[in-house]
Amino acid sequence: LSLQGSAPLPWTLEAEKKDMFKQLASGGNALQGEGGEDLAGKIVTLVQSHPLDARAVAIATARGKLAGQVESGSPGYEILSRLLKSEDIPTRRIALYGVATTNPPTLASAKLIGVAGEAVAGEERKMLSFASLGKLFSTQTGDPENARVLIDRVNQIIADPEGPATPRVIERVLDALKPDQAFSRQQASGETAEVMIELLDLTGMTPEEIDGVAEAIISRAPDSPVAAGWLDQKLLGSTDRDLVNKTLSQLYEAEIVPPQTDELADSGTPAPVVEADTTLLSGTIPMARADHALIDLFKSSDDVQQAAAWAVLGRFHIALPDAEPTDKPQGSGEPPADPALVMFRAILEQAKAREKMPASMVAFVTSQQAPALTEPANEQLIELLADKSLQQKTALAALDAYIAEPDRYSKALTALESPKKQSLMEAVYASKDQQAPLMAGLIADNGKTITWLTTYVKEQEQMPTIDAWTELAIQRGEQDLLNSAASSDVVLCTAAAAALVVAAGGDEQQEIAFAQTVALMQARTNETVREQWGEQRNKIFAASFRRAEGAYKLITSITQARANADQPGTAPGEAADAKPEEARVVDLGVVEFRADGVELSLSVEAVTLSPTPNQLGIRIDDAATLRSFNKPELSRIPPEQISAPIDLLPEDGGAWAGTLTLRDGRVLGVTLEPVN
Repeated sequence: LSLQGSAPLPWTLEAEKKDMFKQLASGGNALQGEGGEDLAGKIVTLVQSHPLDARAVAIATARGKLAGQVESGSPGYEILSRLLKSEDIPTRRIALYGVATTNPPTLASAKLIGVAGEAVAGEERKMLSFASLGKLFSTQTGDPENARVLIDRVNQIIADPEGPATPRVIERVLDALKPDQAFSRQQASGETAEVMIELLDLTGMTPEEIDGVAEAIISRAPDSPVAAGWLDQKLLGSTDRDLVNKTLSQLYEAEIVPPQTDELADSGTPAPVVEADTTLLSGTIPMARADHALIDLFKSSDDVQQAAAWAVLGRFHIALPDAEPTDKPQGSGEPPADPALVMFRAILEQAKAREKMPASMVAFVTSQQAPALTEPANEQLIELLADKSLQQKTALAALDAYIAEPDRYSKALTALESPKKQSLMEAVYASKDQQAPLMAGLIADNGKTITWLTTYVKEQEQMPTIDAWTELAIQRGEQDLLNSAASSDVVLCTAAAAALVVAAGGDEQQEIAFAQTVALMQARTNETVREQWGEQRNKIFAASFRRAEGAYKLITSITQARANADQPGTAPGEAADAKPEEARVVDLGVVEFRADGVELSLSVEAVTLSPTPNQLGIRIDDAATLRSFNKPELSRIPPEQISAPIDLLPEDGGAWAGTLTLRDGRVLGVTLEPVN
């Protein structure tokens, strides 16, 4: 027997002691039965009699690997517990070595490491507390009773004024519950998770530890059912007002920063920049109970606390368990409502009952993941977009959500009734301090405009500009717009009438006037609308032509494509590239453009004009008449090559321009450029 360390002498080793040491070193079987209990009692007495006796017992337990063979509360466990609490330092260290090297660790050995920690102080005490937790995690098998042991140990450590800081303990527990840990696959859900959530006791933490505990739990809540449960029941559901308020404050300041995927990293998208002390969330936090503590806070008597609860709603999503199967036979009535849908609608009703819709409602609506909530959430976002009473901050948040995923909401947008669609467009533009164009009501059609709108928003990441709506009106064409203008849907007919005016080049007053005329028509048919439009179009064209009267420089250009067969490196028989020549510009001089209503003319009588059919433009009825200017470049073009009308459409700066492709492939360009 080799002993180290000073000890009071004398000490004697009787034969009976030696026999007890020998039995103990043989293993835990020596402590079984009535004889074993008697032996255990004698050894406990011996441990308390002399330090060298205690050291000898500790050596025997280590050699016999007793820590791996005992259960909590057994005689062997009591012996080891006495050794680990001994005032003799060598005894404690020898016994602890035997416990810590137990492989595989057991619940008893893990708990005994905690017992060892209770006998020391300072950093050693904290280290042993963490070691005890680590061993406990490695021994769990998914049994709720084992989870109870773990949480009991956690509570003991939290309550220990000399133990490690509570935030570090919570971090240690939750890190062990991460998805990549074996323990979490067995124990972090179901009944065992309920045990861990229910039994955690935070009353032992100090006020200075609240912020750290809240941060540790909140940051892990999106991925950990246990952390989400603690946030619900132990923080937000606490009777400690200061704890609740600090938790709400941290939730409000938290930033949702999803982990950067390989795809995002490869694309070069920079990671979001956040403050160093900001609590980061990998996503929204699941609400796993219909009576979640946050919902109770919506009804708090403290107005500030109530407002804070609503402000953090966007950090959560509903994740209730599936509804229990019913015993009712099929066809016995309506199926039970999905619990998640019931909860979602209840929260919406509470939000709508407030004086102002909380801005967080947008984030809450868009974060829902339950299949039963997909369509209701999409419909609710569209409802928010159409709500003109929203604060601008909330309205802009809803618009940003739509712009981020327009495809997601196209079905819900299509399902809206026409007046609600019009209201939505007005509200959307108003959120940007703009006025929705009358043409925006075209989304009331059978889906064509919504398809265009979805594509535009995806590509441009913004709502369409006035120019974009104008381009759409021109693309739709006069006949399509006339059909829509004859619709019995007032929203659609008004928008189509406005689009006709805009596409024809009319001004805002003409747009409003004609839209009102069509909307108020008693008998709105294709024929009556077409007749009204013919008159209105002539007025629009006449006004535009009247404004355009004056002196213009008439310029033509001729561009001819030719085979580039003489390029170096082109082999015989090889297809030649088409390379256009530079345009040859011919200035025909200054002419006077005149308009009498829609009767158009130039000061050169040989060139006759008329309005371009169905759109604002000046038509040269026969381009061959330009040969009358006696310019060689034009005179060399045979009349039969050029005998065709050419339409000059308005351009920026007051010019009118158009082109005509000749039969031989050349392109004739004509421009009326205003003389300033």
